[in-house]
Amino acid sequence: MAENAKDQAPAGALRLLHVEDSPIDAELILRQLKRQGLRIESRRVYTEKSFREGLAVFVPDIVLSDYSMPEFDGLSALGIMREIAPHTPFIFVSGSIRPDDAARAFKQGAADFLTKEDLGRLRPAIEKALKLSGAHPRL
Repeated sequence: MAENAKDQAPAGALRLLHVEDSPIDAELILRQLKRQGLRIESRRVYTEKSFREGLAVFVPDIVLSDYSMPEFDGLSALGIMREIAPHTPFIFVSGSIRPDDAARAFKQGAADFLTKEDLGRLRPAIEKALKLSGAHPRL
């Protein structure tokens, strides 16, 4: 199910599709982004159906995703996004990183892979991903 969706984005807000099964982790990440000075309009999803819906209807500027979740996983989300919205930057924000997971994520086109303990790097990672994608960031 989608959560945190707004009908109208605040002027200049970055549209963030957040693939995260934990509402607590999602809120923590949103608070961190706001502390870093970003204006965000976000939609949280955690199933394949809601993710596909979010890409089509919400049309995000960037996607943040947990790597491993019970009902849906980040690599599947990345694969779907590459088919539907190939130019949208995708960043993993996960509880832990195994070297093989990070390598697989980068090989499949992820812009970055951060741990949830390293959220101070989130804004620079988003800025870099948007710049490399050619998107016009609304930061």
